[in-house]
Amino acid sequence: MRHERDLLVLTLAGLLLVDLAAAPGAGAQRSPARRLAFAPATNAVLSWPAAERELLAHLRRAKVHRYVSSGVPNDGLRARRIRSTPAEISFSDTLSPGVRRIVSLRDGDMALVSKGSIWIAEVSVATDRRPGEVCKPSDYCGFYFASRAEAEAFLQALHDARVAARSEPAPAADPEAEFAARAAAWRARDQKPRLSAVADEHRVLAEGAIRAREYFRAIDEFEAALQADPTWPSGNFNLALLYESVEDWKEAARYMRRFLLLEPDSREATPAREKIILWEDNARRALATPE
Repeated sequence: MRHERDLLVLTLAGLLLVDLAAAPGAGAQRSPARRLAFAPATNAVLSWPAAERELLAHLRRAKVHRYVSSGVPNDGLRARRIRSTPAEISFSDTLSPGVRRIVSLRDGDMALVSKGSIWIAEVSVATDRRPGEVCKPSDYCGFYFASRAEAEAFLQALHDARVAARSEPAPAADPEAEFAARAAAWRARDQKPRLSAVADEHRVLAEGAIRAREYFRAIDEFEAALQADPTWPSGNFNLALLYESVEDWKEAARYMRRFLLLEPDSREATPAREKIILWEDNARRALATPE
């Protein structure tokens, strides 16, 4: 188990994260925007899982609008690390992967904007926003598409997801408290279970993604492995390091804390605790730094 962690530490050493989503057409003349009304269709109510899948499929095809510190809009960022619940969708982007942006699924306005050859689906952000986790500087997120049909399909999927979410039961208890109970039960076992075939397959894919320097894909694969086997210590440890590599400090700290719940007395425990202190400080600094 330890050699697996050491291998990933060595592989990740000296990482240089490159922004692969440079702003298209920087400095080009921008067309004036036209705001258009959008009225979603009244479809049959989908189940939450079906509505969620449809919404996330459209979100992954979008580009995300945000402003960098110079005030120049960057329209070429892809949503990364997408999370969804019946209450909200949240994601980071390739420019600031450690800052998550939130769109409410409870309520909020939506509109269609035409800007030259680009179509923008505008969605207001959550009203109960948390510091540093909003779409700045405006009160909406803009999702960019190459055609009107694609932008309208995204807004329709968002509307359908909101309708489906209303029928979902309230979320379960704190997932970290739930994990702590599961970790205690795992530690109490005399013989620890072997990694499942499903989790092991995702482990192999994650290691291949690391060798190819596709770190976001590696994160996806480790998360899929932990969906199957959440009490896999090395999976939590390695995922924490991957999140560190993309500067998502909060997620890095979360998974390292999970590792410590599983192996509090391991040789990696002391440096792991020190990393959590540094990551939490980085997260506070990121939220305090104006964009």
